Amino acid sequence: MNSSTGNTNMAKVLLKVLLLLAPTTPPPTSAPVDRPARLEIEALIAKLSSRSFAERQAAQEKLKSLGESATAVVIQHLPNPDDDVARRLVDLIGKPHDIALRVDAAARLIETTDPDWMERGVQLLFEDPTAACGLFTEKSARVEGRARALFGPIAEQLQRSKSRHELFQAKLEKWRKQDPENAARMVVMERESDLYDADAAYWSAIEALDDWENGHNQTTSAPMQGDATKERPKDGPGQTRPSTRQPPGHRPASSRPADSQEGP
Repeated sequence: MNSSTGNTNMAKVLLKVLLLLAPTTPPPTSAPVDRPARLEIEALIAKLSSRSFAERQAAQEKLKSLGESATAVVIQHLPNPDDDVARRLVDLIGKPHDIALRVDAAARLIETTDPDWMERGVQLLFEDPTAACGLFTEKSARVEGRARALFGPIAEQLQRSKSRHELFQAKLEKWRKQDPENAARMVVMERESDLYDADAAYWSAIEALDDWENGHNQTTSAPMQGDATKERPKDGPGQTRPSTRQPPGHRPASSRPADSQEGP
């Protein structure tokens, strides 16, 4: 390899490292919503359930143009009993830059217990687990019942991810000096680890939800006279307890025809 090729490859490696090390969460861009703006946003959200396709589309486009100034209000309408409205709201939330909004949105999505939206909520948190960890852990400590059952294992996985990130960052500068190309590969692997952590957190929450619902049903349902209370079978070696939740990718049919099938 000649010197010019070597220099070019080294420059590419260093550029890749710098890009991967750039902050994943930009500074907060949202501001408190004043009353007139909130009323406008609420009115637009109400139009998302209009019988007119054109009116629903116009309201969604207007909300989208407002950006994160509308996100805090949009989040408050999840979960929503109307599948089409809920889908539109989730699309509007997107991936908030403001970490507080992102954590709030993730929590709302997880609380829906819809598998797809739970997964999306968990992924929002693991976009930057270090930044999300503290806020989500605080939120987890303030909730009760089903929400605490869901949030607990996710908060624990966020803490493990944060600890791994801190250990990695402590060693990265030394690795960059010793071998920049290998350091770049390590950064990529570290980012990929977040995806695995998100997947582990999601399935832990699904299992925790099953356990909570099973326990809740047992405590609220009195056994019929003469019937014995059944215990949930314990997992044996090599056995996996089947989940009662639908896997990611499953979506319930909406009561309103899909927009793609409906005319103006």
